[in-house]
Order: sequence, then C-alpha cells, then structure tokens
Amino acid sequence: MPSWRSRGQALGLPQFTGGFVIALCAQVLGAIVYFIGLRPHPLKVALSRGESVASTPSPAGGFTLLRTVPAARRAVLGVALSHAVMVGLMFMTPVHLTTHGATLSVVGLTISLHVAGMFALAPVVGWLADKLGRAATALATPAFTTGAAAAPSKTAFNTAGIDAALANLVRDGAVGVTTSVVGPGGTYLSAAGKRDLQKDSARPQDRARIASITKAMIAMLVMQRIEAGQWTLRTTIDQVTPGLYPGHGGVTVAQLMNHTSGMPDGIYSLLPDREWYTWTVQDLEAAVVPYHPEQELVELSRRLPWEFEPGTGWSYSNVGYVVLSMMLEAATGSRIQDVVRDRVFKPAKMQQSRLEESTLVRGRYLLPYGKFQAGLAPLPLVNPSIFSGAGGVYATAEDITDFTGALMTGRLLRKDLVDAMVTPVGAAQQARYGYGLYLINGPCRTAAGTPELLIGHDGAGFGTRVVSFTTRDASRRMALAYTGRSYVEEGQDPDAAMNAALIAGFRATCPASAPTTPASGKGPASGGAGSLRL
Repeated sequence: MPSWRSRGQALGLPQFTGGFVIALCAQVLGAIVYFIGLRPHPLKVALSRGESVASTPSPAGGFTLLRTVPAARRAVLGVALSHAVMVGLMFMTPVHLTTHGATLSVVGLTISLHVAGMFALAPVVGWLADKLGRAATALATPAFTTGAAAAPSKTAFNTAGIDAALANLVRDGAVGVTTSVVGPGGTYLSAAGKRDLQKDSARPQDRARIASITKAMIAMLVMQRIEAGQWTLRTTIDQVTPGLYPGHGGVTVAQLMNHTSGMPDGIYSLLPDREWYTWTVQDLEAAVVPYHPEQELVELSRRLPWEFEPGTGWSYSNVGYVVLSMMLEAATGSRIQDVVRDRVFKPAKMQQSRLEESTLVRGRYLLPYGKFQAGLAPLPLVNPSIFSGAGGVYATAEDITDFTGALMTGRLLRKDLVDAMVTPVGAAQQARYGYGLYLINGPCRTAAGTPELLIGHDGAGFGTRVVSFTTRDASRRMALAYTGRSYVEEGQDPDAAMNAALIAGFRATCPASAPTTPASGKGPASGGAGSLRL
C-alpha cells in the first residue's frame, strides 16, 4: 500500500507547497515595501516645511503619495502582483491535483488550508511590515534620535534658545520633551530626553497625551454645528440629550464650553481624597487604568452639589466637556472618536493624532512618568476614557500646531465663529477663557507697544504636561509636551522650565520690536504644579 509521502509526491504536492511558500514570501516583501513606501518621512516633512509654512503641504496620505510619488506606485504594484501570484496558485490547485488523480475532498481540503494559512499569517505580515517600516524610518532620520540639538532647521529664526530651554527642561526633571515652533520661514521640530527610560530617546514626531488641549477641538465641533445652523450658543443639554442631567437640562453649550455652567467635576471623585502631593503611583493607577464610560463620569458629577447658578461664576469642569461630547454623539449618531477623526484630524491633516479609548496606544508616544515621593515611576496604562472629549487625544507637537494653524486661519471654522471662540464673555472674562481656548500675554510687543496676545490652552495629564499657543493670525505658534510631571510638594518641578521654554519659543519668532516678559504667566486655566487642571 503506497505511503502518504509517495501519494503526495505522485500528486505533485511538494512542488505546489514550494510555490505557495514563494508566493507567501512575495506577499510579505510586498507588504513591507508598501509600508515603507507610504509611511510619511518625518525628516523630509520637517525639511520641506522649513521652506515655507504657507505653501508646503502637510505629510501626504496614501492616495496623495500614489499620485505624486513613483516609488509609492511601485510599492502598491508589488503588493498587487504578490496577491495575484497567490490567487493564481490557488486557482491552479484544483487543476493540478485533479490531473494527478486527487479526489475532490483532497482538493477542497488543500484549498481550505491555503486560505486559512493566508488569513492566519496576515497579522504576522502586518506586524513584521510595521516593525520594519518603523526601523526604516528611524534609520532614515538619524538626526531625530538624539535630542534637540540634532534636529535640522531651515527656519528664518534662531533656534538656539529653544534647544537650550528644552535641555533645561530635562535638567529640571522632565523625562522626554517634544516641541513644534512655527515662525518666519518655517517650522522647527525638536526633542530632548528619553521617550522611554528603558528604551530610546525622544523624537520630534513622538506623540503625547495632550489632555485639555482636546477641549479646543470639542468646542470647535460645537461651533461647526452652530455654523451649519443646527445649534446655537443657547442650545441646551435637554434639547439634544433629554434627561442626561436632571434638574440642570437648561444649561447651554456656551456655558459648558466656557466653564460658566456651575457643573461640578465628578472626575475628581475617582482620585484620593487627600492632598495631591501624598498620592502614590498606585493611587493614580487605581483611577486611570480602568475603563470609565461617559455616563459614569456624568453620574459621578450628579452626586455632587451644583457649584453656582449657570452664568454667574466660573469653575473649570472636565465633565462639562464630557457632556458636550455626549451631545455631539447624540446629534451625529457617531462615536466622539469618529467625529473628532473626521471633522478635526482629517481636515487639519493631523496624521498622527487619535482620540484613544483604552490603555492601548497605537504607535510611538512619550511614555508618561510621574515624580512621586517614592521616586520617578512610569504610568504605562493610562486609560483616556477617564476624560473622553475633555482630554483623551494623543498627538504630536506638530499636529497640535497644525490644528491651531488650521483653526485660526479659517480652514476649519468661519472667521467670526473663531473670533467668538477666542473672546471671553460674561463670567468667563475673569479667567480670560473663551470657548475651549484662553488668552495670555506673550513675550513680544505689538506695533502699538502693547503686549502681544496669545491664544491657546494647556493640558495636565497623568504623567504628562502640554502647552499650545498661537497668535490670532497663526503666523507664530508653538506646542510643547513633556513627561515626568511632579506629584511632590517641594523640589524640582519642570513646570517653571516649561514656561521658560514657551517664552523662548515665542521670543525666537518675535518681530523686530523688543520682547518683554509675559505679565500673566501660563494663564488662569493652567493651574500650578500638581493641580490636575486638565
């Protein structure tokens, strides 16, 4: 009786298996070439943006690259051909096996195994392509791997002061720092310190959790609905989400956006009820690792007393922006993650940004660190669901300056509505807070000799601090993120060095008039070290 081996040889299975392996290798190589060919090249992006802020496009997406880059078209062609070879071999299988006398059951089993193998190996192919693609990008951009002084610049402003400020920030306790400074002649991207103390250095294109800078995006989405005639500034909670906040359904979107609603901030109920400088890393992990649905955050606030009659005072409320997110979800029928992606990230060309919703963070990012009484500790499992639309976005510093540039120049929202966003009204004037943005005095003077007005927000995440400010015409703007936030009452605190870096960035891009030290510091909504104003 013939053995299984001799039967297989008679049917030509070894030859077919060899062809399958060759086709699979072609598929793997094609995927790798595709990934490397279409991955945005940060060094080229930085250099090209240094030539002209106004005329240089953002990092191109896949379809743009296919139209403009021959290498990208060849990469896609390679993938298509490898798939064609694989499919061709699959179609040849029944003919080949039947010719050698195989039964239909053998033919069917062989095809099924090959199809199952392709699907089973697909994640492996994707993972390998991702790893090799990232490695290729890193090798192609060595200047971005060692810190601030290594990043090239073709800007028309002096960046030495910015680099020195970043070095001081690391010296004063920051673990990793990234920044994007836009000024005359281009954009300067830089980084210093470590992305992960156990792994590698920070790079300018590393993302960070930008915390409350997310609020400007949510406020802009609300204003977009006003622009479309679907809402007004007087639209109330109950008009969009009836019963969401019983007894306070008459609060308006304007009051939620500028923190004059009086809504309590129930998020703090998840944190230890004692002084912030006594918190431990275990305390924070107990609050930030679990998943928190938006409804849970609202219910936590409903257990607390209302702060004041709506419109009569000012009190910062993260849950107010959670409510705005839920209203946007109800109005659009989409998750807030998808709304932000489609209405903010895509039109602003924020290619590296995501509103995350779990402890899984996709791609490279600055690992959050906190400085506690027991020492420095990483916070690798921060779950952004604890803030939702109040502070859950991860973005690069460059993506943040892209957003403020697109917003201020009217590419995302009509000019008069942008003006409304940056104009404090009513009780919010005491805090200089508009809709999702606040005002500070910058280090430069206007032609009239008055301090220049800057518009933006800060973010204080768990283990992360971020600032972003811009001039009204977006000609000069800056974003900076650092990890290593301090949770101790005394000792080194990177916040002061962060403020100095912000001043250095705007001084570097000042017009010819003499600079002056800001009168209002970081701004009223930033809080101080450890205040957890997110």
